[in-house]
Amino acid sequence: GLAPAESQIVRFGSPPGGNVATVSVADANVLSGSHAEAFLMGDTTVSGGLGHNDAEHALVNLKLTCKVTAGVGFTITAISLMGRLTSTFAVRWVWN
Repeated sequence: GLAPAESQIVRFGSPPGGNVATVSVADANVLSGSHAEAFLMGDTTVSGGLGHNDAEHALVNLKLTCKVTAGVGFTITAISLMGRLTSTFAVRWVWN
C-alpha cells in the first residue's frame, strides 16, 4: 500500500484574498524523474479560526499542480476556479 499522505498549508491570504497560492515541499530525495501529486480530502481540517473546515475542503473547486525540482523538492500551486479565496486550505500530497 501507499504511505500516508503528508499535508501542507496553502495560504490565499486575508480579504480580498486571491485565486492563486503556492507552497513548497522540501525533500532532497526528489529526483528529476519523480512524480508528485497534490489533492484535497473532505476530512482535511485546519483547527480553530486559522482555515477552512472539512465541508469547505470538500466543496472548494481548486486546480492543484506540482512542479518537481530535482534535489530540492516540489512546489504545489493551487488555483481557485471559483474566484478569490481567503484564509488557508490543507493540501495533501504524495510523491514517488
